[in-house]
Amino acid sequence: MLTRYASWLLIGLPFAIITGPALPDTIVSLLAIYFLFLSRKPTMWHYYQLPLVKVILLFWAYCIVRSLVSTNPIVSLEASLFYGRFIFFSLAVAFLLNQRKQIFVLFSWSLLACLVIVTLDAYLQYTTGENIFGWKKDEYRVSGFFGDEFVLGSFLSRLMPLVFFILASIPRLQSWMMFLGLFFLMAVDILIYLAGERVAFFYLTLGTLLIIILI
Repeated sequence: MLTRYASWLLIGLPFAIITGPALPDTIVSLLAIYFLFLSRKPTMWHYYQLPLVKVILLFWAYCIVRSLVSTNPIVSLEASLFYGRFIFFSLAVAFLLNQRKQIFVLFSWSLLACLVIVTLDAYLQYTTGENIFGWKKDEYRVSGFFGDEFVLGSFLSRLMPLVFFILASIPRLQSWMMFLGLFFLMAVDILIYLAGERVAFFYLTLGTLLIIILI
């Protein structure tokens, strides 16, 4: 039962990100607690034996020690101590994907649907001056569903490589599906430029170069 609830939390995560930081942070924390609850069983300890996990856990311990000896330990621990939730969240995602392949398929559709909706809404705001909620665009920048927070480019640039990975993971991908996928990625690239975020455009360039090298 817990695994089913955790699966739906993961599947709904892309849409939760649009609402702001509170809901996705809650989902990340709940999934981290879920994995900690599961890892009390010895059969789950092999996840902690992975070399990359050991390195990240060691880095987390190092950050906590540095916070304890800092000039203001309380303030410093607020950042370093809760950093660990991302480690256990990642392990929870790995566990869920290993349990049922259907979760990966549902998460992929959720992510693709989220990005398509966000992209279409942003283009609507760019062309008409306002999105479906009536939020008007800035004179030079597009924000879409994010309203007064200009993080549209950051949102798209970080998820674009994941979408490419999902498309590349589909076995025997038909040519028309690949064409639509590449067309959508180009539309997202243009939208990131229109969002006017320099850091997001840097991430876009870096991600595109890595994809070209890796393929």
